[in-house]
Parts: sequence; C-alpha cells; structure tokens
Amino acid sequence: MVCLLAILLYTGTRLPQKDRLIITTSAYKYPSYGNYEVNYNQLFPVPSPNSGIYRTRITVDRPGTYITVYCSNQVLINDLWSFVSNGLTSLRGRLDAGFSNNESSENECLNYVNNLYREKMEIDPLLVSDLIVPRYCTKRLLISLVYQQRILSANWQGFTTTYSNTLYPTVKFDLPVEIADVVLDGQFLMHECEAGRQEALAWNQGQLQLFRRESFLHSWAEATKVGYEPYTGRLIANFIQSHNAQVKKFVQKFTIEDGESCVPHCFGIPDKISLGHKGLLT
Repeated sequence: MVCLLAILLYTGTRLPQKDRLIITTSAYKYPSYGNYEVNYNQLFPVPSPNSGIYRTRITVDRPGTYITVYCSNQVLINDLWSFVSNGLTSLRGRLDAGFSNNESSENECLNYVNNLYREKMEIDPLLVSDLIVPRYCTKRLLISLVYQQRILSANWQGFTTTYSNTLYPTVKFDLPVEIADVVLDGQFLMHECEAGRQEALAWNQGQLQLFRRESFLHSWAEATKVGYEPYTGRLIANFIQSHNAQVKKFVQKFTIEDGESCVPHCFGIPDKISLGHKGLLT
C-alpha cells in the first residue's frame, strides 16, 4: 500500500505565480516533494473507478490550503505520483518574484535598496534597521526579496537561503527576525506541541516548510529549508499524517480495509479536508 498527499495553496487570484500544488509522500522515494503549477480545470485529479487509486474527496470553495490523500494497493509510488502530477508544470528550483502578493511594494523596496547601495562608498552591508525607517521597506519585504534572490543577506537569523551573488545589494538583519515576518500571512497551517517541543507547518515563498522550537528557546528554527525541497517531503508528509486527524484516519483505514471491497467513500471521511490557519506564537 502506498499513499501520497496533494496540498493546494489556493489564493483566489487564479495566478500561476500565487497558487501552488505540492505533492509529497512519507514513502521512501526521491524526490519526496514536488512543487507544481495549479491546473484550474481540475484542481485535484480524479482517478477512474478501475485504476486501483483512491482519494479523499475535496471541495475548494474559498481561498485557503486544501489537502487530498491518494492511496493505492495496486500501483507503485512512482506510478501514483505520475498520475497526480500528470500534465502539471514543475516549479522545482524556482522562487517566483512577487509571491508575497505585494509586487508593487517589493519593487519599491528593491529600488530604494539599489539606490542606497549604489550611493554608499563603503562595502559594508546596508543595515535593515536603517532601511525600514523611511517606510520604503519592511522586514517582510526584505526577507521576501532575499528568498527571491533579488538581494543578499549578510546574516540570516536562523533562516537559510541557497544563493549568493556579489553583484547584488547586501543587507544585514540587525533586528530580530520573528517567524511571523517570514511565513505567508504570518500564520501557521498546523501547530503541535509534544514533549516540550513545538512544531509548525507554514507556507514560505510558495513552499511548505516545517519549523521547530524547543521549550527552552524563544526563537523558532527551520526544520526544513527552502531550496532543499526534494529532501524534505518525508518530514512534511509524516508531520501531516501524524497530526491531521482526517488524513490519519484515511491512511489507517486504507491500510486495514481491503481496497477492492471497501473504497474510501465508505470510510466516513468528510468531503473537505482543509489545513485551517492557526495563529502564531512568537
């Protein structure tokens, strides 16, 4: 038996650079995480009755994050992945400009940084505390520009990027970076606390990302890193399957029941599985 998760970020804008479909699995597969453009004609593919593939049913009726579970006891994980991703455009390796849905503000901030960087004679980085005073830039805008590879960060306060180019303006975060400044809408999708450790799932620059915080620490740290997605799928899938009750129930039932005699609609799974936003603890 194999299963995978299809996770949709639906912003309501119907713009390819804003919406995402993430495919991930806890199975031993590389890569175990895929990032794709959304097919608006069919947000989640529907398997044929004799395909041996079953899924949870889904209704997308407003902006948010939605998840569908696909399982099969007849096909291999690579075949299941191919079915869900068939016809989709992969976004692997791309960090799209303007993902924050605030492109005009990002461009204004970038122009301000570029002008200051050209005017200054020293090679030292621009301090973030100086950049946000005139209100051209905010920490969120600067962080987004760093992730988009449009400016560089001399230090990153626990958050990692995978790009460097000495021709680009460099900034230094001399102010604390809270997780609310980093993740989409400043919100978690899921947040759990076990044995003194907090774990949370959120969107960051069009990618799903796990964060952790130990009980004796104030700040959050990245459990998975943007730019290393092929390696992170199993961690994300295991987190969702362990802590989302509806996903967990479906996978467990599918494992126990005979898929040929009891297809998932008799498992009592609701039509809608949504990862509701949960507020941040900073």
